[in-house]
Amino acid sequence: MYAGKIVETGPTDVVLDSPAHPYTKKLIACVPELGRGKGALEAIPGLPPVVDKLPPGCAFAARCSKAADTCQQGEVSRNEASGRMVLCHYPEEKLV
Repeated sequence: MYAGKIVETGPTDVVLDSPAHPYTKKLIACVPELGRGKGALEAIPGLPPVVDKLPPGCAFAARCSKAADTCQQGEVSRNEASGRMVLCHYPEEKLV
């Protein structure tokens, strides 16, 4: 969920192993792994939007490395397949 919208659903193991939404992928990269010692954690650049003043299109677009003009206009594509859903024009993983 990002800015009050569910951006990805699916079986837990599948989503964690192959995240399709860029936010899900970045969020998972922020989680430290046990036994790996001290190290730098990934960070998601930018700041989350103000939820009562959301921009048009995808609320994550300003922080997304895959964003294009399409992402900041109108409705965001809802892709569904095999029990998964991703709300993204340019998902990290193609749902099949």
